[in-house]
Amino acid sequence: MYISWRWISQWVDTEGVDPGDFAERFTRSVAEIEAVLEFGQGLDEVVVADVLEVSPHPGADRLRLARVDLGREQRTVVCGAPNLAVGLRLPFVFPGTTLPSGIEVEQGSIRGVESPGMLASERDLGLSDEHAGVLELDGCQAPAGTPLPEAIALVDTLFEVENKSITHRPDLWGHHGVAREVAALLGRPLAALDLEGLSFGSDQPLQLNVQAGSHCNRYLCARIGGVRVAPSPVELRLLLRRLGVRPINNVVDATNVVLLETGNPLHA
Repeated sequence: MYISWRWISQWVDTEGVDPGDFAERFTRSVAEIEAVLEFGQGLDEVVVADVLEVSPHPGADRLRLARVDLGREQRTVVCGAPNLAVGLRLPFVFPGTTLPSGIEVEQGSIRGVESPGMLASERDLGLSDEHAGVLELDGCQAPAGTPLPEAIALVDTLFEVENKSITHRPDLWGHHGVAREVAALLGRPLAALDLEGLSFGSDQPLQLNVQAGSHCNRYLCARIGGVRVAPSPVELRLLLRRLGVRPINNVVDATNVVLLETGNPLHA
């Protein structure tokens, strides 16, 4: 199980607390932390780019040219990603940058066309193994040219906890339960789960018949309407990635967020 320090910090004031030092205290008091991992580091030279124009590469069928807005300037780079399209917001890497994945970005000619930089995938950036296309920054509202760590909630510290060490503590199977322990250890208040805006409509409730008898004491369900299935915003997708869950779509991802937050399985 991975625990996001950034997520914990939404419920507990962790200002001035070094997560690496705190991991030792957590191990002595609650459960053993096997590793402390850094996520999203080394990306200060990666910025938000808006794709203004896509055109064919004159010398290669599988490559295209992307003219991108970087805030203070525009550049045209060669890109082979299949999901490249006008209107997307993508991460742009300047020449001379060495990414956490080990890729060294250099300015050079690709099939006879100069490419001053590159558009990057999650694997290029060292964020996951996903490399089917460039990373789409859905939901990012920062201006073009903003460094990626400032544009989206990216940088994080992860605690790796062996599942068997908390088998007897179901209250620690979700992030909010872990935050309760963190709050107690720090002597700081714990914020409640954010349920603002949650309400029930006037439609008739679903009729539910539990046939398992004493094997299932409680089962809850609800109908949600007006849902459009689409990719989740980039911040949520990357949160799931670093916690070991593969993003699927906004509906499935929402159920996984609830699981990771509360420790309670939810299905749609």
